[in-house]
Amino acid sequence: MKSTGKVVLGALVMLFLVIMLWGMGYITFKAPSAPQPSTPPAQLGYYPLKFSVKRPNGANVPDNVVVELYRGGDGGIWQLIGSYTTASGVVNTGSDNVQEGEELMVHVVGNTYSSVVITDSWAKIKAGYKQPDLTYVVGPTVTVLEAPASASSLDIKMFDSNWNTIGTTDATATELSLSGGTADWVQKPGVLKLILNDDYSGFGGVVNQPATNKGHLAKQWVSVVTVEFNRTDISFASSGWAQVSGTSSSIKKYAIIVDRLEAKSQTPVSKELQFMFKATGLSANTPFKITVNWYDYQLWSDVQNNIFNTSAVAPDPAATYTKSVTFYFKVVA
Repeated sequence: MKSTGKVVLGALVMLFLVIMLWGMGYITFKAPSAPQPSTPPAQLGYYPLKFSVKRPNGANVPDNVVVELYRGGDGGIWQLIGSYTTASGVVNTGSDNVQEGEELMVHVVGNTYSSVVITDSWAKIKAGYKQPDLTYVVGPTVTVLEAPASASSLDIKMFDSNWNTIGTTDATATELSLSGGTADWVQKPGVLKLILNDDYSGFGGVVNQPATNKGHLAKQWVSVVTVEFNRTDISFASSGWAQVSGTSSSIKKYAIIVDRLEAKSQTPVSKELQFMFKATGLSANTPFKITVNWYDYQLWSDVQNNIFNTSAVAPDPAATYTKSVTFYFKVVA
């Protein structure tokens, strides 16, 4: 008990001394400092830029993929800094400097590089801030849009309301019964199915191309599906479609913008479009057909005027990948 009392007494003496010294200013207590936010330096410098360019599967793009870099300019026209090629999946601007934190526009020039079909695309990035141990700044990783190796990876199928496959030849024409009601796809809508069967690739989507001092005009490239009836006495009733002008007087043609269809490791992937029409005004034993086309990299204003860009010199190599399927029907009593 005596030793315990001595310990307590000693502690009280020490506490008294600390209080006295604090009061005399010999001891100060400092609150812990709050974490400092990561802020850019007061003076922003100009340095070379490096950033990685990846394929959708995470691998590096092939060497020599052409990548252009732009900075903002007057009148919304992006100014070219330089054109570069990838090496081991990296773009290095070398002697071309960018400002720390600067907003930039990256243009991956569409082409086929070492059998990899890369879609023309544009993306804004922001340069990083220089780290003490580096002589350059780092930008975020850019993932390219990759198209299938060939158009054979694309497919289009059509189904009735009971998921029966619609025939694609005269011999396999699907019969639509007037008395049975199957000639009315408004009451019982069918399905148009777009299919992609190629790992880590995609087809379609919207690409917003900005205006640049290199001659690019501000455009929006889109992917579209068109349907063409070889008769004018069939009523097409699917919503969201626009009638295409400039076609002949014996057909009706419609178009719709569709989203990008993209596959990861599991294929096939598909997108379904509801399909509605009425063929109830046709007489029994009347055949007709519907031709469906799936395009990438088109201008909507051109599409509405029945103009389609499928040239090999198009801004995007996937523009040559037109997929076309014709579906055959026959109205019966």
